[in-house]
Amino acid sequence: MPKEEAHLKDIRQMRMVKRTKRFSVQPTNIYWQVLGSGSYGGPTSLFLHTDHRRYLFNCGEGTQRLTSQLSISKALAQLEHVFITSKTWRHLGGLPGLCLSVRAAGAPDITIHGPPGCMELYEATKGFVTLFEFDVLSHKEEDGVFEDGAVKVEQVKLVRRVNKACPNLPVNWKGDEQGEWEDYDNTVQAYICHFSPKLGKLDIDKCVDLGVKPGPALGQLKAGKDVTLEDGRLVRSCDVVGDMAPPSSFLVLDVPDLEYLDSLESCERLRKVENLETVFHFSPQEVVTSPKYRQWMEEVGEDVTHILLNESCRGLGLPDVTSYTKKLSMIRGEFFPALVGAGDILAGSDVEEKIKFDQEEFNTSVMQGVTGLRVNVRPSNLQKIDFSEVVKYDEQVMLKEMMEGSKVTEPSDREEYVKMIREDLKYAENFSPDPVKNLTAQLAVIDGVKLPLVEKTGSSSSGQYPVVTFLGTGSSVPSKYRNVSAILVETEPGSFLLLDCGEGTASQLVRMLGRDGA
Repeated sequence: MPKEEAHLKDIRQMRMVKRTKRFSVQPTNIYWQVLGSGSYGGPTSLFLHTDHRRYLFNCGEGTQRLTSQLSISKALAQLEHVFITSKTWRHLGGLPGLCLSVRAAGAPDITIHGPPGCMELYEATKGFVTLFEFDVLSHKEEDGVFEDGAVKVEQVKLVRRVNKACPNLPVNWKGDEQGEWEDYDNTVQAYICHFSPKLGKLDIDKCVDLGVKPGPALGQLKAGKDVTLEDGRLVRSCDVVGDMAPPSSFLVLDVPDLEYLDSLESCERLRKVENLETVFHFSPQEVVTSPKYRQWMEEVGEDVTHILLNESCRGLGLPDVTSYTKKLSMIRGEFFPALVGAGDILAGSDVEEKIKFDQEEFNTSVMQGVTGLRVNVRPSNLQKIDFSEVVKYDEQVMLKEMMEGSKVTEPSDREEYVKMIREDLKYAENFSPDPVKNLTAQLAVIDGVKLPLVEKTGSSSSGQYPVVTFLGTGSSVPSKYRNVSAILVETEPGSFLLLDCGEGTASQLVRMLGRDGA
């Protein structure tokens, strides 16, 4: 475990004080942002930003690492609530790591919302995921509808037509009281998020120009009431107050398999959501493309936008890792092969066209989620679907950083960097671990003679085994560039063993080898 930083205790105390001083008013700025798109091998997670609080919907493995790519790690200090749609590893697997990151950011606690059984993961891991002075709380059904002044979240249950049975236990567990399964609860939860209307901002300068004096009259104008001044002039509220933000609703939906469709069809509450603007679908592709589900999507309203967060999406959401690996491969390509499964969106490509879903199957607006995609709620004058923060891989920027030192600010330092990187790359090109070959290469450089390229070794293509692949070298704490510990050893063609298996290892396999290779 990482050591406790001395300042965290003070930060947590400050956070608690700030929470007690908050006013229950509607926030001015609200937007949703896709963290994990749910692509094959990638996490599923959706962030909700407001002025003073943050909320997370689902938390798949690797969610905490994606916060570094989007530069929102510090925002985790304001993350107070996590909403889980179904208690599957796909939506829960990143929760222990996220709790560590939220605590490290200075938050005093976090509250988990979800179907019965979600807290069991925390109970199972708290013995070794140590969270000093950090509380993991639970919001249960009997606690009622969640509302905190910024958003009202209504949970709606969906049940499976045929209850899924627990898998059979191994024989040696039969006598273990911990191995006695009760009936498994297959309930999943959808979340309807309501944002109340917000009055427009009062223009004080206009009020002064019109002769409105400080006092109750300002409050009346702010509340939408017209005011008559002492000289008989009428000041209308609409002239001094900005546009009101209308009420809006958003739905987070997860239908894990086809056996839940009857429950979805019969649920009137989900069919008739007032002021519904967007539905975020965590449902798998098999369900989304089924006739019943498509029919339901059409019935919720033709003006509703649908965003898919499932395996139909592309990209694992860490293009900076691709860029970093590409730089390393320019030094020793045999040690740092291309990441064939990253699936990054390339700079210059049309994001909207890339994520547009097959419109022939649907009579409504459907798009695939991608890391960084924003859905703006307020201010209302912003474009609803915002692609400006979608993460992309830019090879030209990578080459400028590597060969021209574009990130080096001082011109003299940059000149020195360019000179040295060229020398180093030339040395790396002719380097060989064989002392004799290495000496020959160095003498050739001195004499200005170009030698044939050295045969590279170190990959399975050379026919030499074992092949060791480092999937994660960040110990217990992941960063944007290094995942937590995992080492893959290929002992002979097609035979593998894994040493350590930190959070996100499966994603690293897909990133490196692609879907088929993983």
